[in-house]
Amino acid sequence: MKKVPVNGGSPQTLCELGSGASRSNANGGTWNRDGVIVFATSRAPLQRVSAAGGVAKAATSLEQPGDLTHIWPQFLADGRHVLYFAVSKDSARTGAYVQELGSTQRVLGLKTLFRAVWAPPGPLLFIQEDTLFAQRMNPKTFQLEGEPAPIAEEVANNESNGRSPMAVSENGVLMYRGIGGVRNSRLTWLDREGKPLGTVGQPGDYVRVRPSPDEKHVALTVRSGAGKWDFWLMDLATGVMARLTHDGKSSTSGMAWSPDSRRLALNRAYGDVSEMDLASGKTTVLNDRMMAMDWSPDGSSLICHEAWRGGAWFALPVAAGAKPQRLEETPGGIFDFRFSPDGKFVTYASGEAGRVEVYVAAYPAFAPKRQISNGGGEDSQWRGDGRELFYGTRSGSVMSVDIRTGPVIDAGIPKVLLKTAGRVDFAAAADGKRFLLAAPVDTAPPPDVLMAVLNWSPELKQ
Repeated sequence: MKKVPVNGGSPQTLCELGSGASRSNANGGTWNRDGVIVFATSRAPLQRVSAAGGVAKAATSLEQPGDLTHIWPQFLADGRHVLYFAVSKDSARTGAYVQELGSTQRVLGLKTLFRAVWAPPGPLLFIQEDTLFAQRMNPKTFQLEGEPAPIAEEVANNESNGRSPMAVSENGVLMYRGIGGVRNSRLTWLDREGKPLGTVGQPGDYVRVRPSPDEKHVALTVRSGAGKWDFWLMDLATGVMARLTHDGKSSTSGMAWSPDSRRLALNRAYGDVSEMDLASGKTTVLNDRMMAMDWSPDGSSLICHEAWRGGAWFALPVAAGAKPQRLEETPGGIFDFRFSPDGKFVTYASGEAGRVEVYVAAYPAFAPKRQISNGGGEDSQWRGDGRELFYGTRSGSVMSVDIRTGPVIDAGIPKVLLKTAGRVDFAAAADGKRFLLAAPVDTAPPPDVLMAVLNWSPELKQ
């Protein structure tokens, strides 16, 4: 963690975040006038450090069974009490809490599935059913009083991780992100030159695109409402879709196919990884604190990371109640983990170099290891023979790299293979000659709107 003068100057390191720090878990920080910074990291409790620098120490603790993480801290008016969002496997304990620095006691202010924001001098802002409400919070008991008042509708939120993008300044300016229009895309096949080869199915708001190993079906994460996602299965020959989940609590991290294309590992909100048998529809929870990234080529285990963390890698045997085996830990987190076709190597993305890049490493020793991308990369995938690697960039390019694995990993210079209008999900066919993309249907999809609201609170008017 670093700080930098607003008017310019050199950054100053305040503390090391430790191994396992992950871009996906940098969920907020707060700074009081006494020079104390409280922040969230991949380590589930909140951390605190002096603004002058030092060693970060835990500011909260996970003591209750099922507690997963504490995120989005905010100092209240006295600079001693911190409002934060606590996520638990027990939904009754998930909510907005207040805790004084140095104390182990916390007060539940509101049961909610989304982070809440304190607005000086007193109201608490929170979301219910896409509507933003304000309600007075007693500054001594931290309990809500009176009736909630609706402030705005169609406010963006994400039920799978509790995020709700909003902020309030001390002089009463409220800003939030509105729900943008549906970003319909259509599954489209392209050749290596970017020429369209045909489309599959109907348009939809698709987030994750994972073809089965036999390339007969594609598993999709589809938006089912604001902040809600479900898993679907599409037949690639006919475009017919079948819904796999119905509660809107699927994770946008997606799913992983078994090598025989008969089973799916589904990642659910708050860290459930389940195995679904596609023939019977039977679902078995394998672990309630893991998120699956890929299935081992022999079908015996899943490679996972801990929900709400992401630095450590685990092999999870595919059996109910099986215990995960710790494999490796990577500073900067890991993403988009994929086995090579022979199972002897892996490709993944990590922020260990300061920005997210693509790597290839031997498995399970993770040595030798080599950085493949230069300038950012993610969502890396192998060609079916293991001799070419594809990965995406946030600017919308699909890159190609020749790869040779062995005692020494030899990689060519990355080159642009396809260029798209912004970042899209893609999947490479095993032959490396076709690519399935969730191509936007609209050339200019409706944007998310950043809204500013003035004079919204009676307390602020007073």
